[in-house]
Amino acid sequence: MHKSKNNIIKEWLVQNGNPEIQRQVEEEARNLHNLKNTNFELTINQENQLKEWQEKIKEVFGKYGHYDYTFTPFGMVTGCKVRSHLTKTTIDLTEY
Repeated sequence: MHKSKNNIIKEWLVQNGNPEIQRQVEEEARNLHNLKNTNFELTINQENQLKEWQEKIKEVFGKYGHYDYTFTPFGMVTGCKVRSHLTKTTIDLTEY
């Protein structure tokens, strides 16, 4: 695994007893853990829009292809965009 220069410095500082760096590293680890355990769900309307878009892609290209899903929290609303690797296009499913 490749470590960045900053991570190597942080590890050294933690090992040599810098309590502020130790606190920062622990907080970053908690934040990363919380991010990995976050679930996002599409509404029925979003699912229908997505399926319709995917079907149009299949009609043109003969297959669905692969997709990237991006969820962006905006406070009360979570943005949702889906990008098709096949068509290089994106659909915004965010419900405002």
